[in-house]
Amino acid sequence: MRQLLISVPTVIIGGLLAGAAYWGLLNVPESNVPALLLSGVLGVLIVAIGGISVGTVLAQARGNSLLSAMRWSVRRLPAFVAAIVIFAALWWITAALEAQWTQHAGEVDAIFLRYVGTARTAWAHTGVSWLMWLLRWGLGLALVAAITAGAPGIAVASVPLGATIGGLLVGWLLWLGVYWRPRGLPHDTAELLFVSVKLGALVLIGTVLVVGILGVFARRIPSARG
Repeated sequence: MRQLLISVPTVIIGGLLAGAAYWGLLNVPESNVPALLLSGVLGVLIVAIGGISVGTVLAQARGNSLLSAMRWSVRRLPAFVAAIVIFAALWWITAALEAQWTQHAGEVDAIFLRYVGTARTAWAHTGVSWLMWLLRWGLGLALVAAITAGAPGIAVASVPLGATIGGLLVGWLLWLGVYWRPRGLPHDTAELLFVSVKLGALVLIGTVLVVGILGVFARRIPSARG
């Protein structure tokens, strides 16, 4: 409980700062050199905020004070950037593999029909899509956390990887609730209040989820001292 009280504000503040920088990036008119330079600065700022937020939570989970955790996270920024590059490469690879599978879906169906005797292959296509999604996000985000923590090997350890995938599935379920609203809810102040409370609750639950997953990684890394 103490860890949540300490780290949840860190994630929320980091998310707000990164979101503000991203909003600024979206509103930069990339029509001249100064605008392009500003876009680059904002992009670097978003990555830096993300790295410091992740590193700070990892160090806080090891019992470090906020200032000590932030100093440690700054030193881990190069590792975080390297992890983001690997994550992007994994994203590209899985997207390419999924595109190839989709391109040859008809051939796959023909193989199943010839050798298995069935044309019901929807489960195979869905399974491949889910596998690519889990590799892209599950393994990808586990690598980001593990590399930032200084222990790349724990990305494929059963507990950290399982926690990451489990958290993603819970997050997916939470996302389904973003657009849900009770039938008959009037389009007035009641709807605004309901949406505000619902989104606030979803953000809080998601933040607790992130802190919990990073805590799993933190318990398996070398000492993180500022």
